[in-house]
Amino acid sequence: MLRQMIAGHQRWTQLDAIHIGCDEVWHLGHCQRCRQYLTDHCLADKSQLFLRYVRKVAEFVRKTFDIKVIVWDDMMRHIDDQTLADSGLNRLVEPMVWHYLDAECFQLRDPQLWSKYKHSFDRIWIASAFKGAAKMNQMLPPVDHYISNHLAWVRVIEDNQLAERVAGLALTGWQRFDHMTTLCELMPNSMVSLMMCLFAFNERDFNEDIQRNVSTFIGNKQLIPIDINSATDLEAIDSDVYPGVDLFKLCNEWQFLVKEFNELKSNQSFEGAFTSYQISLNRTNPLHIEAFLLKARVLLFRVQQMRLQIETEMKKIFYDTTVEEWIHTNVIRISKKLDKIVTNGDQQLATHVN
Repeated sequence: MLRQMIAGHQRWTQLDAIHIGCDEVWHLGHCQRCRQYLTDHCLADKSQLFLRYVRKVAEFVRKTFDIKVIVWDDMMRHIDDQTLADSGLNRLVEPMVWHYLDAECFQLRDPQLWSKYKHSFDRIWIASAFKGAAKMNQMLPPVDHYISNHLAWVRVIEDNQLAERVAGLALTGWQRFDHMTTLCELMPNSMVSLMMCLFAFNERDFNEDIQRNVSTFIGNKQLIPIDINSATDLEAIDSDVYPGVDLFKLCNEWQFLVKEFNELKSNQSFEGAFTSYQISLNRTNPLHIEAFLLKARVLLFRVQQMRLQIETEMKKIFYDTTVEEWIHTNVIRISKKLDKIVTNGDQQLATHVN
């Protein structure tokens, strides 16, 4: 895998480093082979098994390709610096320290952690997030959360005198939480978040002037709100400057449509007079049905229209499989529910007429 990946990239650029992953290795040391290895080599715990394996991979990369090796840090956070030194891994890799929570919940402030990393490694990378790290099925990013994450990193770098040691910042943007979960925020929906996070980290602050600079940078004549999930006027954004802006606007509109759908479901007449039990017995009151049916019919029409618009914009950017998944996950489920509401409502009204 490493040979293929490195060869593929070296065709186009002069590669000087590769990230080999190795985060969240929770199931380490469970199989019989690993347990036997621990016994045969008199290893004290699973962390030493981790260190040996990563060292083996890192040595292969360094000797074969003579490039730097970056590795996620989380499995090393609780390993003391002496153990790291004894493993030799500290001379082979550069850790990328990841953390994606906002300032209020930020957990990597312990000076001992940074003292250990500064003592063990010549260079340290850090990793923030601008999309995908807040909620598994988030449609538009909570920009304030991600800005807060970057400002928390600024404070950590300043408080622990890391500026000279930090090699760079990786702004992660997840497509999914893992391979088996649904799509997070799409990239076109996240450009505002990316820009605001970059500006916030570069300026080491965030205020209205910076917000205005971001708005101008992406071609918006008005101040783009940080809470883009509730933004109602995005028409001024210049599509020539902002790639995918039409899809971003449609997804913004879609969220308001979903909100209307949820409000429909919480309508008193719908909740109290249109249950599946009442429908099955034809025990419904036409007055209650008429209180929400027209709204449901209009919503269904708008959902069908917006589905076509979103599909059209997505197909300009994504593979068909991505379009199919997003539409099925976010649109079809609501369309089917609305269609069922309208069908049942019409049938109940027809029953009462007869």
